[in-house]
Amino acid sequence: MTARRLVDDLVLDPEIDMIIELIGGIDRAFAFVKAALENGKAVVTGNKALLAERGQELFAIAEEHGRPIYYEAVVAGGIPIIKTVQESLIGNHIQSVVGIINGTCNYILTRMTEANLRYEEALEEAQKLGYAEADPTLDVNGWDAAHKAIILASLSYGCWVPCDKIYVEGVESVRAEDIAFADKLGYTIKLLGVIKLHEESKAQPSPSAACPP
Repeated sequence: MTARRLVDDLVLDPEIDMIIELIGGIDRAFAFVKAALENGKAVVTGNKALLAERGQELFAIAEEHGRPIYYEAVVAGGIPIIKTVQESLIGNHIQSVVGIINGTCNYILTRMTEANLRYEEALEEAQKLGYAEADPTLDVNGWDAAHKAIILASLSYGCWVPCDKIYVEGVESVRAEDIAFADKLGYTIKLLGVIKLHEESKAQPSPSAACPP
């Protein structure tokens, strides 16, 4: 059975009420989730890249067909923060969100700071211990954190930030000299996700809107 046939069988099966998407990526995952929603299935996903880049479309489709998308795992699932922002903080005006939201980079920078490891050594150690993927690109170049920040911004401010409108920087260029220099100044280098509400955004556009650049 081909992968395409299997997907068709799943989304068309009337006895299946929920689809769990764990295939990763964007285009193929989008087609799968879209088909599931259009065929009356609820969807569970941990695909942060998918929601950050095409979430606006998917949530519109979900609303049109009256089916939910559950995605607590996409950002800090162990806290959890998605449910907290959606429900517990619903009556609050969030001015900013700042935090460490990528565990791989945090481990690498911590080991570089505490064990005086080079970036390459810390990354290799993280991979051996299972803290980093075999291909850690999205983690170390900052895009994993960026995707999470986009999703948090959509929940906090009711609009979607285009990926090309945010500043993204990873940890690949951090060297031992940078760690030492920061330490002399009394600082520690960390990769942060930073979301701030700008004055012109306080009108609170609808969830289907795009945030102003």
